[in-house]
Amino acid sequence: MEEMIGLIDEAGGLVDREQYKQALYDREREGSTGIGFGIAIPHGKSDAVKHPCLAFGMKHGG
Repeated sequence: MEEMIGLIDEAGGLVDREQYKQALYDREREGSTGIGFGIAIPHGKSDAVKHPCLAFGMKHGG
């Protein structure tokens, strides 16, 4: 998630990177965002986001 957070931040999508990161990890603690087959869709709501945006990533090592 750190790499995808970085992509969104570098693209100008965040007001506060750490606040956004906390929102993602808080949401993940509520329940896994994994949907199976090694795929997850981490997400959260936060005032740290300037506008809705996405980042895609693939981690070959798992």
